[in-house]
Amino acid sequence: MKRLRLLLTRPDEASAALAQHVQARGWRCVVEAMQTPRPTQVPVPDINDIQAVLITSAQSLANLQGRMLPRDLPILCVGDATAQAARSAGFRRVRSADGDVKELAALAALRLDPRHGALLHLCALTAPHRLARMLRERGFEVRRWHVYRVVETTSLSPSCRRILAARGLDAALFFSPRAAATFVRLVLAHGLEDCCTALRAYALSPAVAAALAPLPWRDVVTARRPRQDSLLASIESYEDP
Repeated sequence: MKRLRLLLTRPDEASAALAQHVQARGWRCVVEAMQTPRPTQVPVPDINDIQAVLITSAQSLANLQGRMLPRDLPILCVGDATAQAARSAGFRRVRSADGDVKELAALAALRLDPRHGALLHLCALTAPHRLARMLRERGFEVRRWHVYRVVETTSLSPSCRRILAARGLDAALFFSPRAAATFVRLVLAHGLEDCCTALRAYALSPAVAAALAPLPWRDVVTARRPRQDSLLASIESYEDP
């Protein structure tokens, strides 16, 4: 298998963890974060009648910044990596939907009862309302606690611009529509769009793939499931034409 050179676009901490999986496969990687999470100062809401907590990103846990939640609260997570982060944070009753927000909503509807209390969604300041909307349609009360905000990168680093211009990468990995859109905007701003013709983009979901559409990629590959391991598996099947 070719020793691929990959661009990782997740925030620095998440990319560092991802890099371990990438390097274990014999690939090389360059990190160029498209976003930086920052904790907010939003206080803990009233949780006296909360029956469970919903978590759609491990960044929510990383940015709690000492704002405590009872560790015996039921925690429903969008995927296995987020569930593991919740367990590492000390939560004892953790379940994973092993998918996306649609599957998380289905898990909540299966395991919980609207009559038994509200749900607390830990999320970013600009997080979509899709999860809350799906659960409210099922009769649940959903409260959103904005524990972090996302600061977008405003310019590609000189080293990233050089490696793109030199066609020094084989592929780039994208995990969110917003990160993908930020990369597209910065590449266009630097006039590097032609460099993408040699790059294969790997997208975690169809929504991420759609955000990448403005650039002339060699190819855009969408993971079979919205999970990191599925995305990496799609890279393992990489073959030169």
